Amino acid sequence: MPRPSPAVLGGLCLALCATPTGLSNTLPEILPVASPGRATDLLDQDALSARLLGLAAGHPDRAQTFLLGESRGGVPIEGVRLSAGEDSIGKPAILLVAGIQAQRVFSATMAMVAAEEAAATYGLTDAKHLLDFATVYVIPRLNPDGAAARFESVLMDDGATGHNVDNDRDGHKGEDGPVDLNGDGKITWMRVADPEGTWIEDPFDGRAHVEADASHGERGLWKIVREGLDQDGDDQVAEDSAADGHVSRNFPAGFEEHTAAAGFFAGDEPEVRAMMEFVVEHPEIALVVTFDGTDNLKSKPDTEEDPAGGRGFGGARNLPNGKVLQSDADLLAEFGRRAKELRKDSPAVDAYPKGSFQRWMYEARGILTLDMAAWAMPTEAPKPDADAEEDAGEEPAEEAMEESAKDEAPASWREASEDVGRLAWVDATGNNDRFQNWEPYNHPTLGGVFIGGWSPYAQVEPPTNEREAIATAATSFLLSLGEPLAQVEVTSFTAKKLSRSLWRVEASVENNSLLPLITKSGARARTTRPARMELALPDKATIVAGEAKQLIRQLDGSGGRAEFTWLIDMNSPAQLGLKVTTDHAGSASMTCTEEDK
Repeated sequence: MPRPSPAVLGGLCLALCATPTGLSNTLPEILPVASPGRATDLLDQDALSARLLGLAAGHPDRAQTFLLGESRGGVPIEGVRLSAGEDSIGKPAILLVAGIQAQRVFSATMAMVAAEEAAATYGLTDAKHLLDFATVYVIPRLNPDGAAARFESVLMDDGATGHNVDNDRDGHKGEDGPVDLNGDGKITWMRVADPEGTWIEDPFDGRAHVEADASHGERGLWKIVREGLDQDGDDQVAEDSAADGHVSRNFPAGFEEHTAAAGFFAGDEPEVRAMMEFVVEHPEIALVVTFDGTDNLKSKPDTEEDPAGGRGFGGARNLPNGKVLQSDADLLAEFGRRAKELRKDSPAVDAYPKGSFQRWMYEARGILTLDMAAWAMPTEAPKPDADAEEDAGEEPAEEAMEESAKDEAPASWREASEDVGRLAWVDATGNNDRFQNWEPYNHPTLGGVFIGGWSPYAQVEPPTNEREAIATAATSFLLSLGEPLAQVEVTSFTAKKLSRSLWRVEASVENNSLLPLITKSGARARTTRPARMELALPDKATIVAGEAKQLIRQLDGSGGRAEFTWLIDMNSPAQLGLKVTTDHAGSASMTCTEEDK
């Protein structure tokens, strides 16, 4: 049975829960958007809430909505819990979080498509295995205040939603923010001629800019500042916005003190506090997936060797430092290999920025995060189909373009900047609304300036014709994650009679899944509880050697094994039982059997 497409799933959900105003997706015509009602549309808060309610109403046995908390602006942060089968002890959970960075509005759509398909295709192998074996918590938009800016009449993609700071130290806060001077519905940039400027036009494309390099005899000509006015008369333009703090930089791991964008203190943002409390209250979370602006599957994170030593890896030199321990990095590489075909067009971006949710989950909670950045504007034009051109008897356009570039390239030590590559993509694909050509403007205090540059959201929001493929790939990846989760198994539990009533009892516990019981970072953080092993003794039985209750602190993936031996005084092993329980890797039990004589 084929899977329904995201468009079909979204259409069913929208038809179920549509209201006259709740599903309005009308957006300013800054970037191309799909027609209202499609599953891969950008979702404002009303539309997102309607999709969540529709999902729960359509599949009440598998989907239940929940409230994570409220944003600083009082907007509910909503989620959905997906699960089927029995909620057994230790049933693992996957946490999917999207919409952490304010600009990543489409990531909420990705999360909703994935959640809808998991519920709607439960009869199929992947979804059934995932929801029977694991619970999936989906939080499609952690930062609703930030996402709301995408649906305003004037667009700006600054992304700040938290407390503002007196940036210019004039005793006033938020009195001099950006302004849409030319009335085009978006706040872009101003190019201001200034002898103290540090920017020059890129010699490969004058629409782009690069910093002047004095060591090569270059002198800066321009300052590049946000479009705006000097509203407080301090000779600075648009330097004091109404908000400064970013949700995506307010988590404790790597928190940057005395940085306005990071917030007053770690966890100051209500969204961040709610997210951290949810994680701490759900020890069954075994794996985290994010659809956001970070990526550690295509982009290789910085790594360091696993710390030497036993439990806890004591020592200051083993404190988290933004790098990934090598054993955990090997696991990320394997997930990246499995997702390679699904994500061949995904961008390579930072893996663990300072103050990010992803870094906090890995360093402070010891839980592996699989981070998928939806899209970033390509830094080169699309490559032509060389085979088709050769069949037509033409010189491949790529080679012709390279020769042309050599002829037209400026005589310079420089290489073209990434913005030049992005502009080449814009020109080749016709996405012209993503860049505003520099137009002269008579500024009231600065005189003649130019207004233009990248449109808000231009570099992070995927084109309409690519959205379904991106959402489908992300969904397929999520549905594949049931199999790698750690799972404890009692693989043997036998007794051998040594004398009239003395028995030697042996047991083996294994984990044959990809993920270990506890990651190396989890062992360092000591935040993941070990597995608990307990004997159930028959009446009048006595343990001569060994412990009835023991902790399993380490159980590697792909065949990790823990072995136990006891001497027990008992009449028969027939009533001897063994049980292993965990918070996040299931549970297992077995009754002892006598070894063949």
